[in-house]
Amino acid sequence: MIEQHSCNYSIVGTRVRKLLAENGASQSDLARDLNVTRSLISQKMHGTTSFTIRDLGMIADRFNVSIDWLLDREPVEVK
Repeated sequence: MIEQHSCNYSIVGTRVRKLLAENGASQSDLARDLNVTRSLISQKMHGTTSFTIRDLGMIADRFNVSIDWLLDREPVEVK
C-alpha cells in the first residue's frame, strides 16, 4: 500500500521566488523556459492557479533542485 503524504502547495511559490532571486532570474525568464505567459507564472506563484507536474519538473531541472524540495517534502524511500 502506498503511504499518503501531505504537502504544503503554497510553499511552491515561495520556493520558486527564492530560486529566481538567488539566480538573478525573473518571472519573465521562467515564463519563457516553461513556454507560458509571465501573467500565468505570477498567478502560479501567488497560488491563484497551481504549478503542474510538468512545471515542477522543468523548474527542478533548471535550478538543480528536487521536486520534493519544491514541495517541501522529504524524499519517500521505496521499499
